[in-house]
Amino acid sequence: MLIGRDAEIAAVGDALDRARLVTITGPGGVGKTSLALAAVERRSEPHVTALLAPLEPGGLKEQVAGASGFSAYAKMAEALQREPRLIILDNCEHIVGAAVRLAEGFIALNPGIRVLATSREPLNVDGEYVIRLRPLPVDGFDSPGVELFRQAAARRGVNLRDAEADIIDLCRRLDGLPLALELAAARSSSMTAAEMAANLAARLDVLSSPRRSVPDRHQSLAAAIAWSYALLDPGKQRLLNRLAVFPGPFTAEMAGYVMGRPAAIIDDLSALVEQSLLVFEPVAGRSWYRLLDTIRTFAAERLAVSGEALAVEQRLITHLAERSRKLSELSREASAEVPHELRGSFRTIRWAVERCLERDDSPSRAYSLISPLWWMEDVGYQAEVAAVIRAVLDKWTEPSADRGLLLGILAAMERIAGRRAEAESAARSALEQPDGMGAAHAHRTLGQFARSDANWAQALEHFNTGAALARSFNDPAIAIEAAMHGAITKGREGDVAGAIQELEELRREGERYPLSHAWVSLFLAWVTMWEDPLRARSIVTDVLDVAEAVNNWWAIATSHVHLAVSSMLSGELSEAADHLQISLHEYDRVRNRTDITLALDVAAALFARRSEFETARRTAATSAVYETSALGTYEKELLNRVGPVPDADDAAPLSIAEIGRKLRSKQDIERHSVATDAANRFQQQGDLWNLTYAGTSVQMPDSKGLGDLHTLIGAAGREIPAMDLMGARVVESDLGGAVDDEARQQVQARIEDLEAVIGDAEMANDPHRAERARVELDSLLQYVAESYGLAGRPRPQGDTAERARSAVTARIRSAIRKIEDLHPALGKHLDRSVSTGRFCCYDPAEPTRWSL
Repeated sequence: MLIGRDAEIAAVGDALDRARLVTITGPGGVGKTSLALAAVERRSEPHVTALLAPLEPGGLKEQVAGASGFSAYAKMAEALQREPRLIILDNCEHIVGAAVRLAEGFIALNPGIRVLATSREPLNVDGEYVIRLRPLPVDGFDSPGVELFRQAAARRGVNLRDAEADIIDLCRRLDGLPLALELAAARSSSMTAAEMAANLAARLDVLSSPRRSVPDRHQSLAAAIAWSYALLDPGKQRLLNRLAVFPGPFTAEMAGYVMGRPAAIIDDLSALVEQSLLVFEPVAGRSWYRLLDTIRTFAAERLAVSGEALAVEQRLITHLAERSRKLSELSREASAEVPHELRGSFRTIRWAVERCLERDDSPSRAYSLISPLWWMEDVGYQAEVAAVIRAVLDKWTEPSADRGLLLGILAAMERIAGRRAEAESAARSALEQPDGMGAAHAHRTLGQFARSDANWAQALEHFNTGAALARSFNDPAIAIEAAMHGAITKGREGDVAGAIQELEELRREGERYPLSHAWVSLFLAWVTMWEDPLRARSIVTDVLDVAEAVNNWWAIATSHVHLAVSSMLSGELSEAADHLQISLHEYDRVRNRTDITLALDVAAALFARRSEFETARRTAATSAVYETSALGTYEKELLNRVGPVPDADDAAPLSIAEIGRKLRSKQDIERHSVATDAANRFQQQGDLWNLTYAGTSVQMPDSKGLGDLHTLIGAAGREIPAMDLMGARVVESDLGGAVDDEARQQVQARIEDLEAVIGDAEMANDPHRAERARVELDSLLQYVAESYGLAGRPRPQGDTAERARSAVTARIRSAIRKIEDLHPALGKHLDRSVSTGRFCCYDPAEPTRWSL
């Protein structure tokens, strides 16, 4: 939470207007990261956030590029030269020298680039503007430090109204450090403020004496962590120590193996989450955990002192190697579990490979760790994967089938990263190794290069050979994918009917393999788009529903490209722009160079259709930069039908972000919006509401929440007081006085939903979405805290405005949940676009026209 920092936010904004490098310094736990993100969110320029805490000095540029969504640093630098951004470098203190070089490199790329760094010490670079962040004031019960503590306690269902003097004393002993206050608040449900202060005072005495040179604030934070640590039983202390071995997120299964008891760990992890010593992050239906950096450092020191650090590391690496072998088996079945797990655990796998390079005599574990990483093609971090593989290949040079597999994966990573010469060299080397799956991967990569050169016969030969090899090694996922590319190549060569027939057969074969089925279905839809657009759209819609459910980025991106073409065929240009925006965003996340060209070609056709010929030419030039796609005759005819496709000539390329903005420019909306009623409708007829969005209509019974939404949509962009939505009158019947069990269950369900949204957003590096969810979550938790005592007894509501806020928030969110059950797309749109509280507002990210 960011409380009492308005002046500091303004200071950061003012500094960024004056200097190109601004560093926020202060002790650990003072809120440097939160301040940086809040300050940036108030600015209009695009920004990139690089979280340096889990990174190491070696290869920092490539690590930052990968974490920022770029396949390689060279690509990031190229993008920044075209479109300067504000770059946040968070947590520089452990790699100051490397961070300085990184910041200076970014600043040298373009005069418009600014860098905002957070560190416990200044970077000491010429021209640096330093903002020293101090702890929150603790000078009364309403002071920012105490207010943060009270709100953190309220999130856990504790409403602190008594013992004001004890609470102020405790917050003072914690020196107003936000992290220390959060840790103390975690115990507020089981201890009084006076008891906490007494325990903390004892720990402060112990920890401050040996380190008199360390500022008191640092000692206070260490004391807060040490005090929370001391309250754990020995088993949980040992668990926390061992969890420090993880450099990134981890699952309960992984945690269980470092403890030596894989099946009995969930309760202990949950206890650490409850005590704010561990962060819980649900992503795509699976639970992930991570340690805050300060707590990880604290625990790592104790792990080192215990003398078991090396044994714990070895146990984890062995488990990761075994798990990677299982993932390799799952990858043969094209299981959606594989990319999800690799996305979450890649940092830890990378760390494990580096430890193997330092300590192992045999390549066995390193080879196993790398074996499933060809899936990173559609996940990201391709340049980092390539660097790790090259390091392993350089250490262990003995020819083998396993070495061939690594070379095949390396070829795929280098291709996605845009390094053709290196990719072709790795593929040729893979073919020279003893028989193995490496050759299948190599032929797949060489086929893609041949196809990009319009060398159809050679491409087809590579794809057919790769598919046959994969089948001989019982790897249906690679076999189906290679055969699929072969069918597409056949279509581009001119045999469209033959391509459709092969894709139909592969689709039936792929029904047992989730991701393979999605791949083939989308390519089949693309080939049939010309002759049977209705069937193509039906296929794509089915794939998209599944892709969104399992968070399959590539399938989501490709589905929206297809839907964009379908929309253009039916004349829905605004809808096509929406689809292309989503597609470009998803492709840009994974840096899939082969497929993003198709999205760019379609975007160029759309701009040409809208008579924006210069933008169309520049978008076509952007597509040409990737040099990884050559369209067949049927595709050119299709795009000319919806376009036409412009000639890039010598036009200057645009950035992906700039193309996205131009797709939905204000001029475009005004030019192409429907002159009569909008396609989206939110209308009441008697006791029913008729809701239409994105071409789908539903009916719902009348409710107060739907009436509120109708009012907010009619005043889009304007904040409306909750009192006004209540009709300037709040009575006990509106709020229920004593809130019933059903309402309580609804609120609890929404709280769980929001926690999941926050986890997804943080893993996807989407701070705006996460913050929007946090605002609502804090509101609901405050509502629960004020409505119920610890034993579940109802509490009377507060002032009229607060009662209005609680009632309106509950009924609007209830209405949105019910809408989402019937119309998921509309529910998601409203969930993202409607903010609630004492003031409510409908403010969609992109203008949306409604007929009311």
